[in-house]
Amino acid sequence: MTASTRPTPPKLPRPQRAPLATSPTLAAMHQRLLERPQLASQLQAQLWQQVTSTPLLEADPTQEGKYLVTFLWRGAAHSVLLFVNRLTDEKNLADSYMRRLPGTDTWYLTYRMDGDWRASYCFLLAPAAAQAPWLQGSQVRLRQALDGGLPDPHNPVTCTNRRGFVQSVVSLPLAPAWPLGEWPVFSDAAAGAGRFDGGGLGAGRGDADAGSLDVAAAGRLDAGAGAGGGDVGRLDADAGRLDAVADVETLGRQIWVYTPALISRSQSWPVLLVLDGEVWLKRHHLHLALVQLMQAGLIAPAYMVFIDSGGTEQRWQELGDSESDFGGYLSGQLLNWLKAHYAISPNPADRVVIGQSLGALTVLRTLVGYPQLIGSGISQSASLWQEVLFSELNALDATAMPLAGTRAWIEVGSQEWILAPLQPKAVRQLRQAGMQVKDMVYNGGHDYACWRINLASALMHLLPGPNALPGPDAYPAGNIA
Repeated sequence: MTASTRPTPPKLPRPQRAPLATSPTLAAMHQRLLERPQLASQLQAQLWQQVTSTPLLEADPTQEGKYLVTFLWRGAAHSVLLFVNRLTDEKNLADSYMRRLPGTDTWYLTYRMDGDWRASYCFLLAPAAAQAPWLQGSQVRLRQALDGGLPDPHNPVTCTNRRGFVQSVVSLPLAPAWPLGEWPVFSDAAAGAGRFDGGGLGAGRGDADAGSLDVAAAGRLDAGAGAGGGDVGRLDADAGRLDAVADVETLGRQIWVYTPALISRSQSWPVLLVLDGEVWLKRHHLHLALVQLMQAGLIAPAYMVFIDSGGTEQRWQELGDSESDFGGYLSGQLLNWLKAHYAISPNPADRVVIGQSLGALTVLRTLVGYPQLIGSGISQSASLWQEVLFSELNALDATAMPLAGTRAWIEVGSQEWILAPLQPKAVRQLRQAGMQVKDMVYNGGHDYACWRINLASALMHLLPGPNALPGPDAYPAGNIA
């Protein structure tokens, strides 16, 4: 499959326009600037003294439970486009242009949102009308421009997108929370990102240390950047070990295996198979975030296997091609290799495959195709616009309950207007075939800022530790069945 032949998701406008609103604070400031333009500089300074962090959140005086969320940018520009994950409509960019306060270089835009909303966002600046990056070229160029905007300098909470650009994160008070506070932010040095040595298989075998990275006492969280400055980010000594494996002849790809220090070879353990592993390992340091949950007893100790996607084209060929069988690779070639080198549980329910978007589609296809080998999965925003999963489900004899014993956490964002309507059909068919499905709709989009937080609840559901949070409070706010 090439870029010219691969399927593309439908590009449909939002069924409803983004919920634009008016901030009382900005409306009052706008009026004062009109009445006293000679004081523009002083009034602008007063505004920024008043706004200690952004976005500005105000309780909606007209609708209980709603918030007025005002995004602010300061700087000289001909125009500023605000890109908010799945609020910005690529078919209607006009609703995402920020307004400028008269006589100032302050730009603003306000949305009315429910209190459980979370999203990543960034700003795109055009120095002149003809140089607006979002107006140049194809849909691909537009997407590249949107993904590569500037983060909010007044918001310390960030999230890196798939392409490696840092974006800011807005979370309203009722949005799902990481169980230990804020999402932990580790330095690259602490996490080992970018300095993985190749070859060794030491973890869990007692071999020499060649090719492994010891992340013992992997460090405190970087203060700020969402860490809260407390001890939340401290890992216990000897937190675990990371092996980089580039056995192309056997595995056909790069993988990384993280073994928490809680694991010993005296017994077998669950395993997490993380698709798009290079993104989760190097950009989000998921291994260190999850080992915190393991040390706190919130999720069961487990090996973490991060599977490299191989880049955009290989990813599409393996995860996005209806003729591909990546589930066969996971349940066969990869799993057999892991069983030979690590103490992997023989119970299919203890083997959890995790993926997002095309990866989430692959999660569901793997559970449908190989339930006797991989019995649990976390599917986040599956690319159900592709018909392949429904075709495979239709081919099953649902009356025989072929998926009995399999379990899945399946979620989608309510702002994903293409995917959200498709999830109920998939959930219904999977349940008819016997799968135990935790079905969730969260208030957000196609967004790592949402996925990373929700992973905690998904894992507490599928692999609970002794201190896993009981009852509905264990799961993010949203529509959960």
